[in-house]
Amino acid sequence: GSQLGENGFDLTTQFSHVVWTGDLNYRCVKTNGTPMPAEEVVVLLQNGENRTLFEHHDQLNQERRGGHVFYQFDEPVPCPDFYPTYKKFENRGPTDYTLDWVRQVYRTRYKEPIYKGGNVKERTPGYCDRIMYRGMDDHRARGTLRPEILDAEYEFMLVSA
Repeated sequence: GSQLGENGFDLTTQFSHVVWTGDLNYRCVKTNGTPMPAEEVVVLLQNGENRTLFEHHDQLNQERRGGHVFYQFDEPVPCPDFYPTYKKFENRGPTDYTLDWVRQVYRTRYKEPIYKGGNVKERTPGYCDRIMYRGMDDHRARGTLRPEILDAEYEFMLVSA
């Protein structure tokens, strides 16, 4: 980070486009910002309320609406099957989306190793893996940086016109 750009200047003003990707570690929270129990998230997902969960209970979306993080950044509109990316079972097979699919996909309880205390911890699913992008104002007005769907699997690529 300290080697990128010129010291004393905002990073987002030094480049035509800034694309920020990664595991941003935001969780699902209640509308008042308090942590959401894993079971509430499981029920919403089982009831087909993925869009509601993402729009109203995603902590990153709440923080962005409040102007606290990623000011003037955009995010590609997520595809309908963009489900929480945290915390899925390792080595899980294909998801068949039966009634109990959520419990087959997400690890909502975790036993710590004994050297960390050995406690059982709750893991609330969250939309952690994200793409945020921002173009300088003159580029934003012309829409030169936009997500493009590459194929039916909803893989996104940011393109500059």
